[in-house]
Amino acid sequence: MKKKILMIVAVVTMMPSVVSASPLVDYSHGKVAVDLTWRNSDVAMSHSFIPNLDKRYNMDWGFTAGLGNNLAIQYRQFNPRSKDYSVSGASINLQLETQEVNVLYKFDKNVIAYAGIMETKGVINQNISGGNHVGISTNKASKWQVGLIGTAKLAEKTTAYASIGTGKDLTTWEIGIGQEIGPNLEFNVDYRLVKAKKFEIVNETIDLTAKGLGCGVTYKF
Repeated sequence: MKKKILMIVAVVTMMPSVVSASPLVDYSHGKVAVDLTWRNSDVAMSHSFIPNLDKRYNMDWGFTAGLGNNLAIQYRQFNPRSKDYSVSGASINLQLETQEVNVLYKFDKNVIAYAGIMETKGVINQNISGGNHVGISTNKASKWQVGLIGTAKLAEKTTAYASIGTGKDLTTWEIGIGQEIGPNLEFNVDYRLVKAKKFEIVNETIDLTAKGLGCGVTYKF
């Protein structure tokens, strides 16, 4: 899968350049983009004591701010949670909490590199009869990552983009299309995956994966 996404990034970056695409590519001081995505997320655990849980819509959001000299800083938060699963008079759901801060460097109009840190934690939420809530959390892990972003113009107001990031026990990738729908406003459709490994919970070591199709808007000012 990593090789496929790297190939997509490479193809995207070889296409014609883009000047007003999602994600933000103008890193002049004071330039800012805010992203809001409503994502239908699948959250899975690599252990048999949690069944396959149904998808649920969650908010994926962040912002990017230009610093000048082809540099920018980015913050993203994505806390996908599955639908409730009923068992023995109780319900459970699975959640992956992520927050990340990245520094981005623009090599040219098509290629951006980034490095940063993502804080991750998994939670099993249990709602017991009578309204009692019990949450079982994994350890919180801070995972360093590096990655590449590629953008390309498909039409006058349509942009393709792809990214891939990797680090110790962490893999992320995303592919999407943005369509300009107004001044400084774009509508986006994309697919994103976050996989974090080696969490400790209930004397077990697990991996957590969140992935899903999303749609939302990017506002640039």
